[in-house]
Amino acid sequence: MSNYLFIHAPKLRLVSVNIPFGFFPFPPGDAAPGFFDSTIAFSKGYFYDKSHDFWRDSISTTFYEVMINQPYASISSDWDSLGLYHSPCNGWRGPNPDMGCCVGWTVELPGYKENIIAFENLIKECSARNIHFLAINMPQSPYYKYTDHYYREGPSWETARAIIAQLDSLENIYPYFHVYDAYRYGNHDYTDEDAMNWNHLCPHGAAKLASRLETVIDSILSK
Repeated sequence: MSNYLFIHAPKLRLVSVNIPFGFFPFPPGDAAPGFFDSTIAFSKGYFYDKSHDFWRDSISTTFYEVMINQPYASISSDWDSLGLYHSPCNGWRGPNPDMGCCVGWTVELPGYKENIIAFENLIKECSARNIHFLAINMPQSPYYKYTDHYYREGPSWETARAIIAQLDSLENIYPYFHVYDAYRYGNHDYTDEDAMNWNHLCPHGAAKLASRLETVIDSILSK
């Protein structure tokens, strides 16, 4: 966001992210420990942009031509041009959902404290630019409410409630920060026809969520 959107999207009014409950305990990074540093940060495109200070002054007139002429890997036909994966709607996979890792940590974990500070700093950066920051609590299988896992990848329900309380307090502090809870502690109305598996929506569910988010975003931007 700092190196691309804030620089090159002057008309930007709102950004949104999913709330990374399962990844909050890890050292700061993208999705899992070291993921960004070992993947995107080593890509030729990122190196190229970084070596030009992310084009803060201006983008070369030949940049787009060079970019278009670069070879790129083909992607599966299951993905569309906007990044939606057209998966079959297999449902939530029944009353015994798959459970990943990491339910034994609390909001006192040093990695979490680092991440929530970084999260708040991002809210501050957006607010300083009059950009709304929308955090989305994505729906997962409603059967997790009968387990010790808040999400497939954790954390525990006690830790999740503590995180939600902290996010609610941030929402009260920063007028440009908003939380949309589509999960509702598992008490949502996303049914088997909306789900791909335990923790992902399929296109039918994505359309339902997108329609609701459109209403939420319109309400935020109309204020």
